[in-house]
Amino acid sequence: AMSEILEKERPLDGDPTPFMTEEQLTELQRTIESLYEICAHAKQHNMSVWLDAEQYSRQPGINYVSRRLMQRVNTSTDRIYLYNTYQCYLRDALDWIAFDVEHAKLNGYLCGIKLVRGAYLEYESAKAKRENRQNPILASKRDTDDAYDAAVQYIMNEMTESYGSVGVSICSHNRHSLELATKTMQRLGINRDDKKVIFAQLNGMVDNLTFA
Repeated sequence: AMSEILEKERPLDGDPTPFMTEEQLTELQRTIESLYEICAHAKQHNMSVWLDAEQYSRQPGINYVSRRLMQRVNTSTDRIYLYNTYQCYLRDALDWIAFDVEHAKLNGYLCGIKLVRGAYLEYESAKAKRENRQNPILASKRDTDDAYDAAVQYIMNEMTESYGSVGVSICSHNRHSLELATKTMQRLGINRDDKKVIFAQLNGMVDNLTFA
């Protein structure tokens, strides 16, 4: 419901609650409190949580929920405890990232960004075709690669310009993207062991890169 409201009303502040019913608001608050309990427990044990939406239709709502949660969870200056996932094969991904980073800077919390390329190409394309709307996925693999690398560059630039406002989890098996990220860190003076930059791969997929 939140994503549908955000799509219809397009509030400039990304807040769907003024357009929600009392029943929807009660359900939203219950959901946020349940998720907060998980995040607070993880934070207490020095662990981080990654929030995923998976389907495009749910992402705007998840983005809003993640902002609400990060304002309560990501209050430390030394570590990010909650990350929201952005699938860079989506046309809207870079705009969503920029909006959420700016929101964090304006509201005094750390924005945790987990970057992936995306895994629902056939599903999203077929759904868009059935609903007679534009495919939310970029036109080519090359476009996705470029968007992923651009997101990494943007976030790391934000790290250096406003340190403490954003951090990134670079989830990729792509050698070029990983090498570009490490070179960008060197160019910007970001330490290799900076806790606000995480590299992650599926266990066993590319151990030659994971342990490089």
